[in-house]
Amino acid sequence: MENFEDQIKFIKRHAEQITPVVEEKELVQEIAQYDGAADFFARDKERVEKVLEDFETKLFTHDKREGDFELTAKRVLLSMSETFAGRTMNPIINELKKDQRCRGMILLTDSKSGEQFVKEKDADFEQVREEKLLLADALKIAEKEKIDAALVTVEPIHSPSAAILFGGKSVFGAEKLYFLVSSWIGFGSGGEIFKPERYKNMDEIDGFFVADELTKKVLRYQLPDYPESKIIITGTPVTDVLELSKAEKYGKSGREKLGLKDEEIAMLYVGDSSVDAEKDINPRFNEETYQRSLQAVIQAAESSPEKKFAFLVRPHPRDTEESKVEMMKIPSNLPPNLKFMPAPIEKIPMQEAAYASDVVMSICSTENILSSLRGKEAIYLGYEQDALGGRILEKLLGPDLMKIFDEQENISIVPSPDALTEYLQKYNRPERPVSEKGETPEKNSVQKIVDIILGGDGREQRK
Repeated sequence: MENFEDQIKFIKRHAEQITPVVEEKELVQEIAQYDGAADFFARDKERVEKVLEDFETKLFTHDKREGDFELTAKRVLLSMSETFAGRTMNPIINELKKDQRCRGMILLTDSKSGEQFVKEKDADFEQVREEKLLLADALKIAEKEKIDAALVTVEPIHSPSAAILFGGKSVFGAEKLYFLVSSWIGFGSGGEIFKPERYKNMDEIDGFFVADELTKKVLRYQLPDYPESKIIITGTPVTDVLELSKAEKYGKSGREKLGLKDEEIAMLYVGDSSVDAEKDINPRFNEETYQRSLQAVIQAAESSPEKKFAFLVRPHPRDTEESKVEMMKIPSNLPPNLKFMPAPIEKIPMQEAAYASDVVMSICSTENILSSLRGKEAIYLGYEQDALGGRILEKLLGPDLMKIFDEQENISIVPSPDALTEYLQKYNRPERPVSEKGETPEKNSVQKIVDIILGGDGREQRK
């Protein structure tokens, strides 16, 4: 976009996506709110160009030296945009760098992941910027070097993953196209990425990688006509950190660190953040959900004096200081069989806090799912009154997926504080921790995914 007026129009149109990524946030907001002529910002021409440079999709290549790859090694095309996508893709990129079955990579990246990638300056990658259009650069590389496989993950529809979904095979010539479902809610509420009018124009996807059976159920609901045989349970980099073989060790050290006795039922409350509230959601949904849940726990303890409870409170890292103080304030009306324990990240790592707990509860934290995989009881706080968690889960999942979640072992969605009280009244701590799952698998998710991408069908053994 060499025309300055077009640059201003682009920033104005995409201000919501641009603002979190660039340094010149105030300038972006000024442009977004201004209705006058573009030349009003002529004095800021260099700053405007810096905004576009920071936001633009960037192209990086990684080519291994002769001897660092096998004769039949493959080249892989990838993309990453949002922060979570970066956490998902970076371990795969690092594995591909080590694997001799990979001869090189092409990476399209922007937004938060792109910003981080540029900041870290991986010496093994070289940025390519020769043509006016990024796709022209990518096509030149694809014409010169055959692309064998492409991999994308769940991203917003405006991210560079769209170029691969719609052209990875038909335009760039990739032989295989794979999709990593990095979230347990599949493609989110409504599945925007795979709306029928979009999906019908995409290149054929050769396989979906999913975390577990729950993700597979969600995906089959969202894409009912896609062959089940091509939905492959690999795990994801998120599940690799569970360290199931160390469950007993983490549980013991966590309970010791928190001063929990064997007979005490530990309930970990994982906070959300009200700063993320949408317009039709209670602006204090996190704080009000917490207060109502606390009272529900107090009522459960009062009505079950023969049990001993401990309520662990872990605020969201991005929550406001005022909210954190409110959540960690010790209540004055605690019954004698209920302990109140702040458990922020500064006090105890999540791994220890989760394994030390018997029940984990939040509105929509990923820790709910991870804790159910750890063998713990997970509770979604889907309170239906006053635009709290129920409204959020309806937006995030929709009623059909909420039902699928609620039917899963170790997962419950409670519609009210009274339902939470009733759940806790019936709950009894197992005599033996249910999170003991045996040894760590021979291969983690990254290795399984790389095997399929580089091997072809997932049945080849890793060398």
